[in-house]
Amino acid sequence: MVVLMAGTHHNPATVESDLRSLRRIVAKRGAKLVVLTLRDLNRSTATIDGVTLIERVNGMIERLVQTAKYETTYIADWKAFSRGHDDWFRSDGIHLTVRGVLALGWFISNFVAHIAEVPCASYGTEICPLPRWKDSKVDWLRRYRVQYSDIHCYEDGGMRKKVCERDRRLG
Repeated sequence: MVVLMAGTHHNPATVESDLRSLRRIVAKRGAKLVVLTLRDLNRSTATIDGVTLIERVNGMIERLVQTAKYETTYIADWKAFSRGHDDWFRSDGIHLTVRGVLALGWFISNFVAHIAEVPCASYGTEICPLPRWKDSKVDWLRRYRVQYSDIHCYEDGGMRKKVCERDRRLG
């Protein structure tokens, strides 16, 4: 199974052809493709013919999945699941907070388990059900016993030096 979450920096002129190419590659390997929708930004963004990049990408994802020959491609509706959860996103509306990372991880994990028809830790069922919007109303920090901090650690550069500092993107 391959999970794809497109970015917002993609060239809008090539999104559809790139998705179709990826779909062909995944299908040749006999795998399933899960494509996450993009979250709507709660602010105005650039448009092409009155359509934002995010609306354009989400529309292409929906059209791709509706095509019969892509029957092993699934839409994981992150746009709907994350609706109303601004606390999952940084002030730019795109990049995730710690809460958002936990929510997205849970969402993808449960969606993939459902498609794979296996149980998941969230439910006591034989096959994991699809995540529902009501499932998003969870205190993710409490659920996973995560202590929030604005100090973030990451590996930087070719030497993979560990750096820990206050996240400059937090406002």
